[in-house]
Amino acid sequence: MGALVELFGVDGSHHPLSGDGVQNIYLGTSPQGLYDSPVETSYKSGAFEIGGKLTKVTRRYRNLMLPIGSYAHSPDEWAEADSQVRKAFDYELDPWDPDATPAIIRITTDRSGPRELGVFMSESPVMEMETDPWDYEHSLLPVMLIAPEPDWQAPADVSEVTFTGTSGEQFVTVSNPTPLPMMHTWIIAGRGTVALPDHSWTGPKYARVPGVDLASGKDHSERMLTIEVLASDGGGITAEVDRMKIPFRNVVNSMRPTAAMRGNRLLYKIPPYTPPTQLPVWVTGALPGLKVSCIQPRLWPRPWGGE
Repeated sequence: MGALVELFGVDGSHHPLSGDGVQNIYLGTSPQGLYDSPVETSYKSGAFEIGGKLTKVTRRYRNLMLPIGSYAHSPDEWAEADSQVRKAFDYELDPWDPDATPAIIRITTDRSGPRELGVFMSESPVMEMETDPWDYEHSLLPVMLIAPEPDWQAPADVSEVTFTGTSGEQFVTVSNPTPLPMMHTWIIAGRGTVALPDHSWTGPKYARVPGVDLASGKDHSERMLTIEVLASDGGGITAEVDRMKIPFRNVVNSMRPTAAMRGNRLLYKIPPYTPPTQLPVWVTGALPGLKVSCIQPRLWPRPWGGE
């Protein structure tokens, strides 16, 4: 079986573009930008240095071009299919819809399962019109797209534990089978004081273990970050590793947890190709039933492969 390509439009529509289920809309030949996510490296050389040294690796947004074809057996049916293609895309999130999402391109293979990419139009499309589409009931629209998150997203892995008592220790399982560093999220549901693992890592691919962080030289292989969840937090707190997000936020969206941490936050991503590893979670002074979940995103540079 080949790749199944699907389009989920900003208007709530669903269009199979290849494989089983294709109707009046399809993916044309020679799409651009679907494979590896864009990466640029920067180097510098000293005055008398032979060669140079790596100074920066930059991961940029992804540009794509998808040729979307529309066809039918009558001019009116073709016009409807062409209209559906255009309505599936937009330049930005709908500012009137609180649940708005970008258009989603999903590619599913037997090897890697489903992976998705959120896309917006980057410029107005120009229809290829070598012939009159009304007469031929067929058209090809090259849609220029941009993916702000350049990597393909597979379903996240979730490891969670529930504490039936007021204190104790349990273990969550973390892993990262992808070739990209993983920025995971912790969700605490309940009340109490929770210590989350925030370990530094070391070792070769497929054999990473908590150890000395080579970049800083610090041994945080047993670092734990303690967070107190109060009644005023509305039932829970979310903690983020991603520095582009608020480090701690509670259910009622107040800044209390971030202020209470006094600048402390989660520091360490999970390296690429980290095998399943058990990490401890501690709680004290908890209401029975407190649950801690580790949400582990799966981001891939390609729509398939890389495992």
